[in-house]
Amino acid sequence: MATRTGAAAVAEKSTDSLWLAALPKPGIAALRDRLPSVRSGADLALAVRPAEGVVAGLPGAVTDLTVSQDGRSLLAAHYGDDAVSIIDVATLTVRAMVPGIAEPYALAASTDRVYVSSASVFDDSVLAVDTLVGTELAAKDVTVTARGLAVSPAGDVLYVARCGDGYADVAVIDVESGNTRTIARTPGASADTVRLSPDGTRLFVTLTTARGGALLVVDTRSKRVVHNVAIGGSIGDIAVHADGRGVFATGWDARLGGVLVVVDTAAGRVVDTIAVDGMPTQVILGGNRAYLVDGDRIAIVNVVKRQVIDHIAVGRPVSCIAVSRDDSCLYVGDYDGTVTAFSVQAALRTAS
Repeated sequence: MATRTGAAAVAEKSTDSLWLAALPKPGIAALRDRLPSVRSGADLALAVRPAEGVVAGLPGAVTDLTVSQDGRSLLAAHYGDDAVSIIDVATLTVRAMVPGIAEPYALAASTDRVYVSSASVFDDSVLAVDTLVGTELAAKDVTVTARGLAVSPAGDVLYVARCGDGYADVAVIDVESGNTRTIARTPGASADTVRLSPDGTRLFVTLTTARGGALLVVDTRSKRVVHNVAIGGSIGDIAVHADGRGVFATGWDARLGGVLVVVDTAAGRVVDTIAVDGMPTQVILGGNRAYLVDGDRIAIVNVVKRQVIDHIAVGRPVSCIAVSRDDSCLYVGDYDGTVTAFSVQAALRTAS
């Protein structure tokens, strides 16, 4: 069931920009003139050959993973160790470790930086970390609890899921100016995950309310909610199909147990519910496959046929996963501070 709503964006008090993009334009131009031209991120991703194996030397439990836009770096959050690791995917070595980031919760990669939501006893914040040299660039307070992050394809807008006292919303931060607007404010709810369609025109937000889970669909141009899709049971993580229309959500159904819910975001309705026999906590997409974290194994769903086709037994509890930009390599993080890189095809053959 979907509810249409036209809640408008609300501007927050202006703040000075803290992002690197706000350096004086002449300074940026002068720096760029001194730099050699490089290939696009898509070209670089194709040139990268992800290695298989185990990443050693991480500071602690891996609580989130994402891959840089150029496909050369794997970024790992270590919530309990106040650190973010930057891993070279070609060698599976830790290129840099950025300490002193309080309780890093979620990661969102953009060009040469990764954004990190961070918690503290005062105010939560979003930090920008340079992925090339492994240094913190700047931080911006978000005043209430910061959860999931998403960054626009152009890297100019950052979306932050937030939870306040009895409400949830999304902060929309202009990376260059630092100005913040509030959208999708929902009383009596908490928000956790935000994702964007590949073209950046739709933002998807997971909500938990007393009635169950819901998925908000937001038009990023008008800043208005166009659909509020009731999930029925609980909602956890979400992943967006390459067509920008299909969203896959993990959840729990009273009758089926652990499920993967398929939402048609253009129509604003649930179109399928796939039983996955477990308690899925995270979902990512790679080609026509969805990979779901389910305890000590990874369930694999064919998103075209909408059925579970295989499982990968990891042998220890999985905390989070990511997939390489070319969809050939699956990265599996655990609570012991290890990241293992599997060839997708080899892992499927072993699982079978």
